Formats: sequence, structure tokens, C-alpha cells
Amino acid sequence: MRARLWCVLSLLAGWSPETSAVPVHVRAVEASAPAQEAHPLDAAVDGWLTPENGWSLKEGTQFQEQFAVFACDQPLTASLCQVQLSFLAPDSVSHFGDFEVNVTTDPKPSIRGLWKPLVPESVFANFPEGVLVWGSVIRIQTFQPGTVVTLRAQTPFGGITGFRLRLLASPGRGSTEHLNSVGRSPDGNFRLTEFQIEADPLHTSNIAFGRQLFSSGAVPAELPLRNLTDGFNSTYTYQTKSWMKDQFFFELDLGRTIALHHIVVRGRADGTVADQLSNYRVELLTDPGGYPPVVQWQARIRADGSRPAVGSADILAALDGSGTFSGRLLRIHNNAPQEQKLQLAELEVYPALQPRARDWLADGVALNPGSEVVVPPSIHKLAFTIFSEAEGVIPGALLYRWRVPGWVDQWRETDPDGRVVLCPPPPTGAFHLHLQARHSDGLWDGTGYPVPLRVALPWWRDARLLTSLAGGVAVVSATLWWRLYAWRMKRRLALAQQTLELHRERLRIARDMHDEMGARLTYIALLADRTGRENEVSPKERAGLLETLAANARSAVDALDTIVWAVNPQHDTVAGVADYLSDYAPGYLKAAGIECSLDISLAEPEHALPLLARHELLMAVKEALQNVVKHAAANKVRVTVRQEKTGLEISVRDDGHGEPAKPDASCHHGLANMRQRLSEIGGHCEILVANGSGGTCVRFTLPLPAQS
Repeated sequence: MRARLWCVLSLLAGWSPETSAVPVHVRAVEASAPAQEAHPLDAAVDGWLTPENGWSLKEGTQFQEQFAVFACDQPLTASLCQVQLSFLAPDSVSHFGDFEVNVTTDPKPSIRGLWKPLVPESVFANFPEGVLVWGSVIRIQTFQPGTVVTLRAQTPFGGITGFRLRLLASPGRGSTEHLNSVGRSPDGNFRLTEFQIEADPLHTSNIAFGRQLFSSGAVPAELPLRNLTDGFNSTYTYQTKSWMKDQFFFELDLGRTIALHHIVVRGRADGTVADQLSNYRVELLTDPGGYPPVVQWQARIRADGSRPAVGSADILAALDGSGTFSGRLLRIHNNAPQEQKLQLAELEVYPALQPRARDWLADGVALNPGSEVVVPPSIHKLAFTIFSEAEGVIPGALLYRWRVPGWVDQWRETDPDGRVVLCPPPPTGAFHLHLQARHSDGLWDGTGYPVPLRVALPWWRDARLLTSLAGGVAVVSATLWWRLYAWRMKRRLALAQQTLELHRERLRIARDMHDEMGARLTYIALLADRTGRENEVSPKERAGLLETLAANARSAVDALDTIVWAVNPQHDTVAGVADYLSDYAPGYLKAAGIECSLDISLAEPEHALPLLARHELLMAVKEALQNVVKHAAANKVRVTVRQEKTGLEISVRDDGHGEPAKPDASCHHGLANMRQRLSEIGGHCEILVANGSGGTCVRFTLPLPAQS
């Protein structure tokens, strides 16, 4: 069984599982008198709790005050210490009479150093009324073999480097020639089997410490049930009624259902009863809650009749039994019929600590771990704190350790506060952080789950990220290339369209120049020829021909001027159109005896207006003015130019007689030309006739594209 294996291993290692305290390792330094050859001073601190082992004085030196000095391996800083002295010689009384325990801070403890006595707060022996205390002096007044004495005392100072036993010569059972002796054996000597020291015995993760027990039967009045949870190995109790047989049990109520890590069951430490702890059953039961409790876990211990070694214990874990290792009630049953069979010294219960990590910092910046801890790349320091939230455990009673397999394979213990600083941090990769917490009895608890830990790769080394980046760059590059290609094709198309429009405009201008200028110039030439023939034309008729010739020449010049203005790129703006109309309309109408007024409002005068749109718009406005002169019989004309951000509006309003009832063919032709011209450039021509007051309004609207 694993419980017995723990005992064997602890004996082979020279160490027995401690109670709730932290063991203080000491070594023998010197004694004021020589020791027996078979029982040297070193035997008192070698960890062997066997009846034959121990320290005794050489014959003849036991009748006067003596001293023994032990040095600590490490200076002891604790507010409370516990000292246990075991005298396990089986055949006779072998303990001290009167003694003191002293402490020092001398760098090298010696008998003649500076010592201060410990004043016990409590002293217990494994026999009722076995000790008497006055001040710092303790008297063992029992005369039973196998005595174990435990004392607790406040330490007078920190940094304790050594302990000294001061053995006082007092009346005892020695020779009649020597009334006083330091021991209580028949020859006045003693045999100290083991001298053990523990620091901070109340600083414990044993949740059974100080709890009240119950039993199904009676126990001796002088050995109350509280002895099983008082932290003293030297106290014990047992059942008194043999007729109860296996009906007897001890019961401990933990107050709530708790998951456990291990249970420690200690037998008597004096070795006086050979079968003191054997053939028993341990059960964990649920919270009854008004109903009979249900067994969660149970184990049959030492059913073969074996027993733990003297001063040792059975350490029970989940695998020693069957079921779920948790519960509220802990019961220990006696499975043997003999009276006083089940004799216990201490019952200890240690919960599952489930250590975890928190307060993660990467170069001082807090991390927010989720299902795993992701550590940024290229940091210099990683820190975290190991902790446990196990209920009932005194804060500070635990120690912690950690390891990261694949990086740090060996366990490394932390400072008492559980803080861990990794500098440098783990390399890039995925790891699992394993955590353990050490109970106050020295056993490590690894019930927590490993913490997934991933140290991110720098982006230039992350293959997945680089692949994603490469893919993203490829997509962006392709998108940019496609957009650039589309833009270039669109630009080329626009340039081609612009070239085509320019070519068309050039063809139109050439056609206009050919049609209009050619016709006018031909007519002028004919007039000139006719005027030159003197015999065929009278002087009066020649004067009329010259006047007609001059008018046509001026008309040809105006037409040529209009064409030259239209092809000049400096006039490709809304302001250019407005300026042209401001100059042309008043002059044209004045020659016809019509008054002209202008109303011009431009939001963006420099807004571009393409050549084709500018030319068609002007020709349409000229056609409207010409219709006024020919058909409206108007006295006044108002030309309005309005520009908004999205469009241009030009209106020609007269005060004539309105649209004629029977317009001639030329009028219809002019109106159709205006509508067609505006339609070709994306605009609209609207003719409105005023009711009652007379007059006609021709309105041209042209959308303007947004400026680039």
C-alpha cells in the first residue's frame, strides 16, 4: 500500500512526516560530558526513532548539571517554535528529570556562549499529568517507559543559530551515593532517542488543526478528543470499550465539502503498544443536510495487521481508496475487536491547493490571459505570482515551485510571496507552465492544471504571419495594379474621347467656316464684280451694292471672330461664356433698336466648360436673340446668367407679343435647332410664354460636372 510505502521511505531518508510545522534541521556541536560509545550525541538528531537509538552520558557524569549544544543549518526566524523530545527505550524509564531549552544567536554556538531560555506556553506528554513546569524549567514526573514530551514557546528573538539542552541534577531514582541526577533511569542516566525542532507550528495548511472531533464511543477522560487535532504528537487518545468492536469510529466535521490532497493519521509516538494503529477504515462522506450522509471515498488501511514505525504515520491519498477524494465528514473506523486497538496521536487533513498564476507582467505591462497566456515577442522580463485560494489555509503557510518542460525541466522554488520573475523569459514557442504548492507538512501538491503559455514569434519570423502578409501584399498589389491599369485605360479612353471630340469640333469648325465664310465671301466677291461693271450698274444702284458689300464683310468678320473665340482655350470657363454674352448681346440688340439688360451671378466663375458645350450653348443663345429680333417686336430684352455648383442657367426674356399664333417655318426651325444643340451637350431648352403681360422667355439649363 502507498501509505506504508510513505512510512518506509521516510525512515530510509532519516525523516518522518512532520505535523503542521516546518522542520528545523540541526546538527550536534558539543556536550559538557562525554557520551557512551554506543549512544553518541549525534544519535539524538539523526532522524531515527527506534528504541535502540539515542544519546546517553558516560557512566559517572550523570550526577551533575550537563549541557548539549546543537547548531541550526540555517538561522531560524520564527515567532513560535515547537520542541519534541522522545525517550523510547522500551525496558525502563529513560527520560530527563528537570531541564531547560535555551537559544542563542552566536555565529558559532558553544556551551559558554550567550544563551536565553525558552519559556514554554504549553507542554504535553504522552502520559496524563506527566510534566510539571515552573518558569523555563520543565520536570518530567512520570515513571513510565516510552515518554514523549512536546513544548511550544515564543522565540525571544530572530536569527536563532543554536539550541542548548540544560540538564539539571535533581532528586530521582539514582544511587544512594548520589541523591541528584539528570536522568530518571535506575542508574540516574537517560537515553534521548530524538531531539526535534519545528518552526511556526501554527503556520499550517492542516485544516483539521484545532477542530473538535466526535466519537461513537467513550475515550479516557484524561485523554480528550482534542488531543487528535492539537498539533502535538505526544498526546493521543483511544476507545475504552472493547465490546463495541468495529462499531467505534472517530468523526471530524470539516465544516463544508472540500476536495482533499492527503490525510495524515499518526499513531502513538512512544512505541509502548505494538498494535496501536492497525486494521482500520477511513471514509469521506457528503454533507448530510438533514439526510444520512453518503460515502464519497473509502479505504481499508493495514488490513494485514501491519503497523507504522514508531513516530511515523500513514499518509493517505486518493489512490489508496476508491471514490471521489472529497467530503465534509472524515471518519476513522476500528476494524479490530481488541480493546484499545485504535490509538491515535494526531489527525491531519490537507486540502487540494490547486495552485494558479496571476498578475502577469511583460516588461512591466500587464497581460490579460484567457485560455492561454500569450507573451509578446522580444521582451526582457516576464513576471507572475503563484497563489492558492484553498479555504481554511492560513495565508503564508505555503511554498510554491514551478517548471516549464522543454525550457526549465527542473522544479524551481519561489520566494515566500509566490512571485516569479523570469529574466530572460522563455524562448518563442508553445509551453505549459506546471505549478505546485507545498503543504506545511512538506508534501507538494500538484492538483492544479498546467497553464498554457505561448511566446509569440517576432513578426519577421512568424511563417503564418509572413504568409498572410505576403498574401495580403499580393492582393493589395494586384488591386493597386488593376486600379492603376483601369485608371490608365480610363484616362486613355478619356483622352481618346477628348481627341475624338476635338476632331469632331475641328470638323464642325471647318464645315462652318466653309459653309458660312465661304458663302459670305462668295457673295462679297459677286457684289464686288457687279459693282466693278460700270456700264451695267447705275450710280444709285452701285451705292446700294457697296453698302450691302460692307454689311456682308462686317458679318463675315463677326462670324470669324466668333469662331476664333470659340476655339481659344482661355475661354473654356463659365466666366468666358458670361463675358462673351455681356459683350455680344447688348451690341447685337442695339443694332436692332432693342434695349438690353444683363443679370449675371456666378458661384464658380472658373468652372471649366468644354469647347463643344461652350460653342453649342452660345449658338443656341444667339439663335434665341435672333428670334427676338425677327419675330418678337420687342422693345426690351433681359439676359440672365445664373451659375450654381451643379449647373448653369441662361435665360433670354423679352417684352414682345409672345410666340406668334402662326409661326413661319424659319421660327420652327430655329426653336428645333436650340433644343437639338442643348440636347447634344446634355442640357435642356425650355420656351415659356407669359400670360397676359406678353413676352417670351427662353431658358437654357446645362449640368456642370464636378471639378476634379
